[in-house]
Order: sequence, then C-alpha cells, then structure tokens
Amino acid sequence: MEALALLAICLPFSLVMAVGNPITVILSEEKEKGNLRTLLLSGVRGYEYLASTLVIPFVLTLIIMGAVPLILGISIENLVNYGVIVFLTSLVIILTYLFLGLVTRSQVEAQVISLPVMLLVAFLPMLANLDKSLGTFVDYSFMGLFTDYVTKWQAFSWHEALESLLALAGWLVLLIICNFWVLRRRDRM
Repeated sequence: MEALALLAICLPFSLVMAVGNPITVILSEEKEKGNLRTLLLSGVRGYEYLASTLVIPFVLTLIIMGAVPLILGISIENLVNYGVIVFLTSLVIILTYLFLGLVTRSQVEAQVISLPVMLLVAFLPMLANLDKSLGTFVDYSFMGLFTDYVTKWQAFSWHEALESLLALAGWLVLLIICNFWVLRRRDRM
C-alpha cells in the first residue's frame, strides 16, 4: 500500500518534470530567440515543428510508465488498464504544457506559469483523500481517472470510473481545441 502511495506521487511528478516542463521551455525558448519564426519562414509547417517537439516527450512518457513501477517494486497485474490510464493522463499533461508553451512569450513567463500547473498535477492525487469536496474536484480534473486507478488498485473497474474517464476525455478534447485555436491564431499573425 505504501508503494502505491509513492506511485501516486512519483509518477505524476516524473511526468511533469521530464515531459511537461521541457515542452514549455523548448517552445518559449524558440519563440524568444526567433528560431520558430525562421523555421516557419523556411518552409517547415507548424504541425511538423510540433510533431518534432513532441516526439521526445512521448518516448519519455513510455519510459517513465515502465520505469517508475519497476523502481518502486510494484507489480502491475493489469498492464492494459495501467498503460491506457497513464498514457491518456500523460497526453493531457503534454497538451496542457504545449498550450502553456504556445501562449507564453518568454522562458521566464513559461516557468512562472508552469509552476502552479506542476504542483497541481503532482499533488492532486494526494488531495483527493483529504476532503470529500476535494475528492469531487479531483474526480472531474484530468487526474481523476489516474487517482481512481491508484486508490482502487485491486478493485478498479472501468464502469465505476466512467465519470472520471469522461472528464479526462473532456479535458483531452478541450485541450486539443485550445491548442489548435492558438496555432491558428498564431498563423494569422
């Protein structure tokens, strides 16, 4: 049980630090130095640039998904559930940090804005157990499904976690729309 509590803390924190923060820093640094404008003027399409920026975070997500349970000595009986839940949650984290990187103007601004997001992602699973209203808030956040999975480990059921799954899907759709909106707006400028 203690290892599961560590998983609930370490996995989101690892994803934020190794996957989320670099996206924000890379995008804001490219904008600050003017490299992004040069790349776009040289014929590189926006989606090609974003795809190249997001390849490493996706690879790191897969590495972290496998490494953290191994380091903590946790046996994952249902690997499919674990993989789907952590990957979807990671995708939302990646899209959140991509959005932050696209809307910030400098590295300093990006780091200042991403700090509260990092704390929120890292500590939401722990907050769910403190208070019932906080638990409800976490259920409807993008960390709700992950929190349900970690807290109900042996008795996890997709049927019982349907609300959290729908909330995660809603966050995913919302962030995709927001990122496309920012990219389109940026292309017009």
